[in-house]
Amino acid sequence: MNAVSRRLGVLVMSVLMVSSLSGCLAVGVGALAYDAGKLKEERTAFHAQNIEREKAGLKPLTWEEWRLQRTGKDDARSKPAGDPSQ
Repeated sequence: MNAVSRRLGVLVMSVLMVSSLSGCLAVGVGALAYDAGKLKEERTAFHAQNIEREKAGLKPLTWEEWRLQRTGKDDARSKPAGDPSQ
């Protein structure tokens, strides 16, 4: 009887852990999706500004220069794919 009680206890604890972690997992996935969408918007704005700078005869900015200009602080967050300064 003791082995059965122990297995039941392990099963109950496992179910409780999985159910509580599923909420954390959902929040984590949502945060990653939000961050990826925000980074995509930043990449689009970065490329659009560089196209406008080239049309005006100016040198295009690097990802770091553009981030510094926008945020006022230098943070080396993910660089856009194909960025030559990587």
